[in-house]
Amino acid sequence: MIDLKIELTKLFALHKASITLDHAVRESATPNLDWRLFRPSKFIYSYFAFNSIYSFDWEKSIELYSPMRWGSTEDENHPKEEDQIKAIVKFSCQSLGSQAPLQFIRILKGQLQNYKITKPIEALRDIRPSNESKRVKGLRNAFPGNFKTLFQSPDLTQDSLLSSLSGSLSYIQSVRNNVFHGSKTSIQMDDRRQQERLLIYAALVNSLCELFFCAIASVLPGWNCVPADFAKELEVAS
Repeated sequence: MIDLKIELTKLFALHKASITLDHAVRESATPNLDWRLFRPSKFIYSYFAFNSIYSFDWEKSIELYSPMRWGSTEDENHPKEEDQIKAIVKFSCQSLGSQAPLQFIRILKGQLQNYKITKPIEALRDIRPSNESKRVKGLRNAFPGNFKTLFQSPDLTQDSLLSSLSGSLSYIQSVRNNVFHGSKTSIQMDDRRQQERLLIYAALVNSLCELFFCAIASVLPGWNCVPADFAKELEVAS
């Protein structure tokens, strides 16, 4: 059986790689040309790390002290991805309690700054639909408001964090599905406004992952792969 801390350390390394590594591309027919940065990869890699993390039932994993994937037992139904996402948001928020909202805001602003996104609210005003279902349309319409709550609310509560973040990530999941299996073309992916939105989505995904690892550090003190500044906060709180 895989040790829980080993699995967490592997997932943490994957998450950090998605943030720190850049991906460059060039035309295979012209290998003498310089490589160029392909910004949409930031979103793709961030979501891959996020997907790897939320595929585990973390409440059960902590309870059994062993990494347990959803549906890993015969008597357990495999929840939809949207429900898996809601579960990891709930786990992270409840584990950190009253610290979660301010911690998330701090992380999110740092992620946006890292991607040099200075006006995210304005960037989300021009989200163009693409063959969306009624459900996705509802998520898209709610996304700018949910993001504004997460980014600007001076009195963000644990409940509003849980609700707005779950809704935002559910919409981002639909974006991921469209990128991987939908109608997005390489030309659309190269559009500057599209790339900026993808970086905002990546920042949100990364922020939840960071919040999750902070939550893990609070319930699993022996695991130490956690941002140093939050480790100090945990020491003060204890």
